[in-house]
Amino acid sequence: MPVVGLSHPRAITPISDPLHGRMEFTIFDRDLIDSQVFQRLHFVLQNSINYVSFPSNKNTRFPHSLGTAHLCGQMFKYGLSNSQPETLDAFLNDAADFLKHLVEVLAKAPGGTSLGEANEDSIIRSCLSAHKATISGRSNFLHAPLQEKRSIDRVRLTDTFGEAKFTAEFISDTYWQALRHYALSHDLGHLPMSHAFERAIESASELMRFYGGSSELIDEYDMHHSELRKDFYGIRKNRDRYLEEFSEILKVENSALSTEASLKEVHEIRSIFLYNYFAMEESAPTLGFEEKRLGASSKDIEIYSDIIQRLSLSITLSKTTTKSKREKVHPFSFLNSLRCIVDGCVDCDRLDYSARDLLEAGARFGNFDLERIVKSSVLVSKNYDDKGRVYALGFHHRGTHGIEQFFESRYQGYKYVINHRAAFRSNACMERLIGLLIAYSYIFPDRRISKILTRYGYISFDESTGRISALLPALREFINRIEDNSLRSMLYEVKQACSDLRKTSDPEEASFTRNSTAQPKDMLDEISNLADVILFRDFSKIATLFKDWSILEVLERATNTPLRNQRSKFKSFVDWMTEERDLNTENFQKFVFKESLREFGNPVIVFLGTLSPKGVDIKDSTFFFEEQVWIEDSFGRIQTALNYSSGLRLMKNRAGREERIRVYAISDDMKSKSSDKLEALERYALEYLNERWQSWNQEKEKDHA
Repeated sequence: MPVVGLSHPRAITPISDPLHGRMEFTIFDRDLIDSQVFQRLHFVLQNSINYVSFPSNKNTRFPHSLGTAHLCGQMFKYGLSNSQPETLDAFLNDAADFLKHLVEVLAKAPGGTSLGEANEDSIIRSCLSAHKATISGRSNFLHAPLQEKRSIDRVRLTDTFGEAKFTAEFISDTYWQALRHYALSHDLGHLPMSHAFERAIESASELMRFYGGSSELIDEYDMHHSELRKDFYGIRKNRDRYLEEFSEILKVENSALSTEASLKEVHEIRSIFLYNYFAMEESAPTLGFEEKRLGASSKDIEIYSDIIQRLSLSITLSKTTTKSKREKVHPFSFLNSLRCIVDGCVDCDRLDYSARDLLEAGARFGNFDLERIVKSSVLVSKNYDDKGRVYALGFHHRGTHGIEQFFESRYQGYKYVINHRAAFRSNACMERLIGLLIAYSYIFPDRRISKILTRYGYISFDESTGRISALLPALREFINRIEDNSLRSMLYEVKQACSDLRKTSDPEEASFTRNSTAQPKDMLDEISNLADVILFRDFSKIATLFKDWSILEVLERATNTPLRNQRSKFKSFVDWMTEERDLNTENFQKFVFKESLREFGNPVIVFLGTLSPKGVDIKDSTFFFEEQVWIEDSFGRIQTALNYSSGLRLMKNRAGREERIRVYAISDDMKSKSSDKLEALERYALEYLNERWQSWNQEKEKDHA
């Protein structure tokens, strides 16, 4: 996409934001922001279907990504500017050496940069020329350490570092820009309805099993699901070449890159995939500029852009550089400390969405001093003698209360907004519906609903085999079409298809030979009811069992036993049920399904949701130095945030105490005065729990005997 509207490459694009005010973006930012893969984020909601409870909470991933990039640049600037001179001096030397190494690798690679072959000196000259013409000084780096030691001079912009003798200004600007690209791209891969979609595809195989899908079919789906974790290299002809290039850049094994990618969430892997796609297919920072206004050749700027993109990807994949720390610090592990600015514990991603979500929801609680946190950022380090030096982005002790406020705000945001009862219930229905649609399509790959999902790009159907061949296929025509608007349109079509299919007497549709009492009509009924909840907020078809009861109270009523005086026995029983999958819905769901089918003629489906407010998730271990949250005191000494702040320790200990399980029931006519389904369901649940209690006691008696 051309960067249209800028008169010269040093021009800044200002964007007004309700949270951050004026945000400024460079030519390289605009190159990514104006791409099709980024513009898609206008149509991916940040908080799924939370608008059912908070109508104004329809903010998308687009402004969130802009805000994260803005904060990231600020935090990086203050982190370097506030750091002690010896730490900053060592960091800039390591950063310069990595840039030199990156250039060397690209100079040796077949094809070199994206513009063709180039030697090391010419690439460096191009980068220096392009830097001066585009972003020199944009990071606003100015060393003014908070804990100044007069015996050591401050780092100046013109000081040089590393073998290549890059200036401090060039290094700080280049890493600042690469980090902003990482922040802009960190959510590129989010699927419609954000995390709800990912949880749905995780649950699809369990739904297939419940509705009688064969083990062969489930294995096939699991294989397709696992394939999603392998495609992070973009649309390339040579995947192995990509792995070789980045294994050489990061000095790690090919397998380490593949393993690290496979451990990420699906949306994170897709984000890397789409950023690679942007770099290969859409990036054109100088397109639309007059050559005479560039201040450098278009080739130089495009080579520099290529270096920034490779540096951004190196930061994204940098966790692979921490694996050998027990023996010796990896020379490029400092990249992981930069990654944690966007994806850490007190990171720009969380800072932005915690403040933005409450603002957009209209909440009047949860404010925290965002500016103080950002401005108290400081780069800290630790020298492991002969093993090497490690870095992390810490915070000056005066920013501690801002960090405490942030975690309290995050906790309240999850408890009262994200986990609001109606919003959470709707999200649980959305997850169930998407998972069920995928399960139905795999079981009936040639049916109408499967064809709808294929047309919208969520699955691929192979006509030669009559089977589903891929889940979320990485096809060019669907890359930008998978978003919330298209999902809603698809659900309307699915709802109409369900209405038509439920009326049909087609014997092919009615046949369903499996070891299950379920029929295709049962799946269609559930899909239709869930679609009504999502599309029309029709809560008459969903009810919450024991919504004001704790698990303890439900079990006491079911077993007629005072368990609150037998806490250890209660906990042992719950643990046993969890191991037996009773609290993971499968056994209980089958029990309710059969009982309701017998009593009402049509089954009631139950499924669970677990509400767990997010608390303080700072790591206790200090092994990965760069992933810990550090506080620097007034003497320049550092200690972990948990050790420094008693408030954070109390908040961390609160985690898990307020976890709640909700049991939802979906069926026609759940809540009318004439319906007795809810009363019957609670009776089924109590009968079932009592039966399991008796079984557990019998097992215990056998063990004692």
